[in-house]
Amino acid sequence: MERLATIMKDLKERAAADAALLTSADGLVLEAVNDTGLDMESLAAYAASSVMVSERMGEMTEFGAPESVVIFYRGHTLVINPLGPVVAVLVASEHTPPGALRMHLRRAQVELTEAVQDELHPQATNRNGAEPSDDSR
Repeated sequence: MERLATIMKDLKERAAADAALLTSADGLVLEAVNDTGLDMESLAAYAASSVMVSERMGEMTEFGAPESVVIFYRGHTLVINPLGPVVAVLVASEHTPPGALRMHLRRAQVELTEAVQDELHPQATNRNGAEPSDDSR
C-alpha cells in the first residue's frame, strides 16, 4: 500500500491538514497520516458510520448520495468524502478553510480511487480473463 501512503501524505501536506485518513466503507483503516494523536481506528469507524447516516438522509430527502460530510467543532473541522468502496477524511484546525479541504480531496479523488482499485485487484489478467501462469516451477 505504498502508493496509498504516498498519496495520503501528499494530500495531508497540500491541504495543510493535521491528519489524513483512508478507511474502508466498513471502518477499517487503510492508510493514515496523523500529527494529532487522534485514535485513527475509532475515527475510521465513526467516519464510515457518518457516511452511512448521510446516505440514509440523502435517500429520505431524495437528495441522493452525499459528496462530502463536513463537521465543524470548536477549533477543528472534519471533511469526510465517500469514494466508492472507501472513505477519505481530512482533519484540520479552524485556520484551514473547509472549502480548501474539500477542493484538495476532490483533486485527489481520481488518484485515490485508482490506487484503491490497484490494491483490490493487484494481479493483471490476460485476454481470456485468466490469471497469468507461473512457468518457473
